Amino acid sequence: GTGFTTHVIMPTKVAVGWIKGYEKDVFMNAHKLTEIALEDWGYKYNPDCKWSMEFYNCPRFTEKDEEGRVILDYYIPVAK
Repeated sequence: GTGFTTHVIMPTKVAVGWIKGYEKDVFMNAHKLTEIALEDWGYKYNPDCKWSMEFYNCPRFTEKDEEGRVILDYYIPVAK
C-alpha cells in the first residue's frame, strides 16, 4: 500500500473556520472553538457526519508569525 486511506464523505453543509494561536493550543482546541463560533452564527455541529478535518495551509500554518503563532483551517459539518 501507499499509506493513504480514502473515505467517501456524503454531501453536507460544511463550515470552514480558522484558529490562530500556538501550535499545541490550536490542535487541542480547534474543534471546540469552531463549535462555539458556529453557534454564534446560528449553526450547530452535525455529529451524525462523524468527521471533521484539519487543513495545514501554506504559508498560514507552515510559517509562524512574529509571536510564534500559526493559523489552522478547520472544516466541520454543520446543521442549521
